[in-house]
Parts: sequence; structure tokens; C-alpha cells
Amino acid sequence: MQVLQLGSFSNVDNTPFAHGGLADIFKGVYYVKGKSQTVAIKVVRTHVPTQEQSKKRIQHLMKEGELWSKLKHPNVAPFFGVTSFQQRTPLCTPALVTPFYGNGNLMQYAKTNSCSQRKLLELLTQASSGLSYLHSIRPNAVIHGDIKACNILVNDDGQACLIDFGLSRVLDTRGYTSTSFGGTLRWMAHELLAPPDVDSDDFKPPPLTKNSDVWSFGMTILEIFTLDVPYARFRYDPNVVWAILCKTLPSQPAAIPDALWTLLRHCWEWCPNGRPSIHTVQAVLTTYMAAGQMSTEEVEAILDEATL
Repeated sequence: MQVLQLGSFSNVDNTPFAHGGLADIFKGVYYVKGKSQTVAIKVVRTHVPTQEQSKKRIQHLMKEGELWSKLKHPNVAPFFGVTSFQQRTPLCTPALVTPFYGNGNLMQYAKTNSCSQRKLLELLTQASSGLSYLHSIRPNAVIHGDIKACNILVNDDGQACLIDFGLSRVLDTRGYTSTSFGGTLRWMAHELLAPPDVDSDDFKPPPLTKNSDVWSFGMTILEIFTLDVPYARFRYDPNVVWAILCKTLPSQPAAIPDALWTLLRHCWEWCPNGRPSIHTVQAVLTTYMAAGQMSTEEVEAILDEATL
């Protein structure tokens, strides 16, 4: 993984083509080894006052980016490196460079292509495969921390690819305008939203875990099948937080069959350790996609077998 020099880029758009909870995303062309690659340049929002502090932020991302660049899986988007980006300020802000895919994210792709249930299951199975890979890395599993449809891209081969794994944790430091919430409250596991037991300046947010990723993945399945955000009936995020902490889960929509809904209910088990692993979720989705349909009992059987 490397710091990419600004001179290696051309045709960078003046305005972002997308906005995330943590960054603004520009399209550009990156040149390496005589070849060009259309890329997405994700410029992190910061409010650091000096160039020196900006450099430290880039170094911080570099440290984490070293891990990201070594991850190799067909359902994990490649990560090219970190660069600095100068927009409307004399300061350079850190930016992450990944491939640009014209298919967009999973939600955009599903809406544009009017995907069938089987196609949605195929894409979600691929995404679960990527997350299963991250969770299986040893000695330290990689926790994504921000699973939702906009963080799953569809590459040029029509494959679902995870992006931004670990980004929310890296950016949950002073100097960034967004916290680890980053607009993801509707997908977040309840244990990440619970208020602290004590009022302390030393309070640290609850750790992201494999179990919290599984909760978010369940919300992402709901999101894709309904083509709407979780808890869509609540307009404001504080109402969503209140609903989650009151143990109010989404209602089953007509678009989701009973068997698949059984899987989602297990993903949202209140006790984090009671949730299935993402590997088990992948097994259910794979079986469902291959068979075309499943009964609730068949889903329960796979989930029960995984706990033995």
C-alpha cells in the first residue's frame, strides 16, 4: 500500500458524484505502470486546523490502509492507497482511492435493473462471502463496522464487493467531522447505541464486533428487498434509536418470504452471542438461492446445526 502522489491523477471531477456519511466521493483517473484506471477518490471530511495535523491524519489512515491493501477476495473491492486531496482550502485532506464501478452500489443497482428475488439473493450471497472472508482473517478478524447497501458496490463483472471496511472505526477520532455513526444508525446493532452506564470523560464507545456486523447485514437484506432504509416509517434518526432500544424490530414486509424473515430475526437476536455467524448466514443464502425457495424449518435446521 502506498501514498499515491497527486500527480498520478487526472480528470478529477470538480464536484463529488456522491456523498457518504464520512466523505465526499470524486471520480478521477489514476495512472500506474503506464496504465490508466478510473477510480473513486473518497475525500474524508476533517476540521483539522493545520497542514501538520492533516499529515498526521493521512499517516493514521496509512497505518490502517496497510491492512486493507493486503486483503484479496473477489467480493472485497481492491484498495489502491491513500492520497492527499486539496479542494477549496489550502489544507490537503486525506483521501482513499478505490476502483470506480459504473454499476454503483447495491441499492442503485437493484433499483436500476429491477432485480429478481434470485438476483438479489445472488448479490447478497456474494456480499456475505466477502464479509465471511473478513471475519475469518487470522490472527485478528477484520470487522467491517458499517454494513449497508451503499457500502456494497457491484463491479464491472456484476459481482458484489464490500468497501469501507473498518473506515468508521478509523475515523472515530478527534479532527473528523463525522463520528462512527456516520449516518448508519438505522443499520447499527442495539449494543452500539446503548448509552453509557456512567457519565465519564473517559467513556469509550462499545467495540464493533462480528456480531454487530451480522445485525447490520440483516438490516441490509431488509433494505435491499424493500428498496428502502430500515425503519423507513420513522423519519428522524432519534426516533429510530428509541425504537431499537425499546426492542422494536422492523415488521415483516410482503417482499420477504417467511423463511428469509426467520434468518433476519436470528440476525437481530438481542443477545449478540445468540446471532448466527456470517458464515452461517452465507450458508442459508446459498442454499436458498440454489433451491429457489426454502421452508422456515429448513432455515432453522441450518441455524441449529451451526450451533452444535
